[in-house]
Amino acid sequence: MVWQSNIYLNIFIIFILISLGTSLYIFRYRRKTYNSFGLLFLFFLIEWMFAEYFEYSFTPIFLKTIFDKIAYIGITSIPVLWFLFTLQFTNRSKHINFKTISLLSILPAITLILAFTNEFHRLIWKRVYINETVSYELIKDYNIFFWIFMLYLFFFSVFGLVLISRFFLKGKYYYQWQGVLLIFVFTVPLLLSIFGIFKIKPFSYIIVTPISITLGIIFSIFALDRIRKNIILPIAIDNIIESIEDGVLILSPENRIVDLNPAAEKMFNTTVKDITGKNASELLPNANIDEILNKIHLISRKEIQIKRKRTTYYYDLSISDIIDINNSLIGKVIVARNITDRVRSEEEIKYLGFHDNLTGLYNRAYFEEEIKRLDTPNQLPISIVIGDVNGIKMINDVFGHKVGDSLLCTFAKIFKDYLGKENIITRWGGDEFAIILPGTSKKDAEVIIDRIRKAIKNYPNKKVPLSMALGSATKGNLDVNVQEVIIEAEDNMYRRKLLEKRSVSSSIISSLERTIFEKSHETEEHTERLNKFAQKLGKTFGLPENMLNDLALLSSLHDIGKIAIPEEILLKESKLTDNEWAIIKRHSAIGYNIAKSSTQIAHLADVILHHHEWWDGTGYPQGLKGEQIPIISRIISIVDAYDVMRNGRPYKRKMSKDKAIAELRRFSGQQFDPELVEIFIGKVLIDEKVAVRL
Repeated sequence: MVWQSNIYLNIFIIFILISLGTSLYIFRYRRKTYNSFGLLFLFFLIEWMFAEYFEYSFTPIFLKTIFDKIAYIGITSIPVLWFLFTLQFTNRSKHINFKTISLLSILPAITLILAFTNEFHRLIWKRVYINETVSYELIKDYNIFFWIFMLYLFFFSVFGLVLISRFFLKGKYYYQWQGVLLIFVFTVPLLLSIFGIFKIKPFSYIIVTPISITLGIIFSIFALDRIRKNIILPIAIDNIIESIEDGVLILSPENRIVDLNPAAEKMFNTTVKDITGKNASELLPNANIDEILNKIHLISRKEIQIKRKRTTYYYDLSISDIIDINNSLIGKVIVARNITDRVRSEEEIKYLGFHDNLTGLYNRAYFEEEIKRLDTPNQLPISIVIGDVNGIKMINDVFGHKVGDSLLCTFAKIFKDYLGKENIITRWGGDEFAIILPGTSKKDAEVIIDRIRKAIKNYPNKKVPLSMALGSATKGNLDVNVQEVIIEAEDNMYRRKLLEKRSVSSSIISSLERTIFEKSHETEEHTERLNKFAQKLGKTFGLPENMLNDLALLSSLHDIGKIAIPEEILLKESKLTDNEWAIIKRHSAIGYNIAKSSTQIAHLADVILHHHEWWDGTGYPQGLKGEQIPIISRIISIVDAYDVMRNGRPYKRKMSKDKAIAELRRFSGQQFDPELVEIFIGKVLIDEKVAVRL
């Protein structure tokens, strides 16, 4: 062995041991960050160096040849592991699979087999001999397959360097130094390998390629470790900026966009490529951003709004200067937070706080705030108008609160149409409205009220006539308390309401009567016949004058509750279902509520409620029997049934007089009062003058 007399071999073994120690260090302490193929690459380099060391250490040619062949285990593994290392390093691990590794290993495996069997075919090297000048150096004359493998190794070495170069050139600035270092570390051994192949060596007695690779790897490990520590902070900052939901914009001192994060791209519907180099005002139009940015500041906040496609967006901007170590301004950073939802929520809360949800008008809270604000000398005279809807309870009882709410919205629309924007229209509460008329005298306020009354009267409404009691009062000088003016306007409204109450109630009842004629089988002729039959029967029975008058009203109002029953049920020609009958039966209770809502017919509420009760107690809605049923309800029940039988309905054929009388007798004592039935048949129907138009 010659290692004892060759200082270079001693240096070689030192490098081998250092490489082995480095590999073990990486394996033990860098498991979370090392590249697995890079570590294998390093281990096979060490195997190559060990084989080379023993090749140069022994003098017999057959031993040198054996260790030279063993060195090919490392040599043929290098291109495969190097390429896999670059794939893993450049985040292309998805391409690493069994198929890829197998294809990459075909030529190296063939080369390794040929190297160990070279004596039989001489495809790797033609002949082997000892260097006459340096006795421990083995000289090989290479054959064709060796050069094929060298081309393969060279191709994948260069291709791997290209992948690394592109990876770092596309990366952030702080990665570029790593790229330069790695390219240098792996380019030098590649060049040295080329020199060695063509026998251009600085040392003719030792191969320096594995040593240079090992030195490069060791150097890069510790250099990259140092660089990694230095770039932790910028990487962390980048990761934070990339992941936060706020938009981040980096600007030059001239307010041109240098970079922006993904959140900003999404927020402003742009990309880094499209917006880089453009002025910030192009990204934030209509926000006076140049004026904001050109102010002298270190840190400032500003809320802006931007209109895009008829939609307004709101942003909270935090603007900071970027100052270098020389205290010079080198750029600016804007952190933009989209506060559109927050602003809209605040506006909605504010709107709900001062608006009525049903009509969209201002509410009482807003009225109170505005009356304080407007109670100033320059707003005088100021008039207050208070309005209260007439008959709203009856409408709610008859048609339901949904129709009542619709009626309130109708009044709100009338006010909006006939009053200027300078006037404050509010829903005072319930069915009351309050209007503030700044700079309006008492006379002008009366003109406005008359105009509103005409608009209400002429407004088309099929179900019920619109009516509202309106009262006003005016503050002409500062000495008057505005709260007293409001009370006066309210008092005037109530006086007006008392005056209109009777006529309003009558008009509503008349309107309901007309509507029931339109939507059901009830007719004015039917009502007239009922009245004549009922009057005759009542007089024959001996009812007093006041009850006869009630009978006249009941003839037209007994089925007034049908106003709230759907037309498709009222006009249905086929047999009603159980559910439809249940709905029909509600009309008695609805009619009761209508009557109770009107002082003129409130006394008829009970008889309207009970006109479908049966003598035997099987009627509705309360199951009264016998004389518990009011007398005029019993009378209406008989004459109504007789007239329906004689004149028919779409779902029922008309009967002859004899058959109708027979039906009355059949249900006497069951549905009808037997005494009244006999009087009606024996004394009323016998009179031809009464039984007209049958």
